[in-house]
Parts: sequence; C-alpha cells; structure tokens
Amino acid sequence: MNKKFWPALISAALLQSGCVTWYQSQPKVEGLMLNSQGQPLADQQVTLESNAGSETTQSDGAGRFTFSGKHELAFFIPIGPIDWIHQAKLHVPAAGQVNTFNLGGAFGNSHAFDGAQFAVVCQIPATTQLPPPEICHRELMENVTGNQPPK
Repeated sequence: MNKKFWPALISAALLQSGCVTWYQSQPKVEGLMLNSQGQPLADQQVTLESNAGSETTQSDGAGRFTFSGKHELAFFIPIGPIDWIHQAKLHVPAAGQVNTFNLGGAFGNSHAFDGAQFAVVCQIPATTQLPPPEICHRELMENVTGNQPPK
C-alpha cells in the first residue's frame, strides 16, 4: 500500500473518535462584602479564579458582587478514562494581604460542574491578622441576592 495512506487513515480514525462537549467552566457566584462592623462594603475588589481563567470585579454600593457562569466548547479524543478537575476560588485583598476562599470543585466528567452556583458573604477585617482569618463563608443564595438588607 501507499505510504501516505496509513497516516491519513490513522488521522481520520482519530478525528472521527473525537468528542465535542459544551461544559460550564466557571460557576455563577453571587456575594456580599461587609466591613468589619457588618455593614455593606462598596468598591471592594474580588477575583474569581476558575477553569475559565481569572475575572475581577468590585462590589456595588450595597456590597454585592456577581460573576456570571461561563460555558466553553471543548474538543477531546477519549483515550482511556477521561477525568476533569473543576475548581473555583475567590481572592479578596484586605488589610494588606490577599485572602483566598475555596468555593468548591468537582472531579469527574466534563459536566460535573454544570449548574454550579455559589453564594458567599465576606467580612473584611479592619487590620492584618496572622494567620489570615477565613473571611468568606458559603451562604444561601437568597441571603445575598436582591434588595433585602444583609443578614
């Protein structure tokens, strides 16, 4: 057989066995920033790090911030078991240090993170503390969205 035939045949076989998937690469995150006295904190920077990369925003006048969920199209060739690691972290600079809060993650197929959404409340300390305190905690979505006062 022709020597050019075999590479073409192998390439065609691999391309036909490839998979395309539409998956959630960044969860939806809604949160509330509070100062050390528990009052809403405006213009506080917060960064979300996920499989989609990093995105930074600031809290609004009511202390609220939002990151929309993001989806991506991915092509892969399934050779053996395919495991995906999904993760999401918040980075909040406060009192001269960056505080990191692990929102969560998932291990499994490409759709293990689909529909993921998190609600958090972060209370910024007035001074630097060593070791850095856990300033954010998970919350029910209804406690951080809308126009109601923070709880």
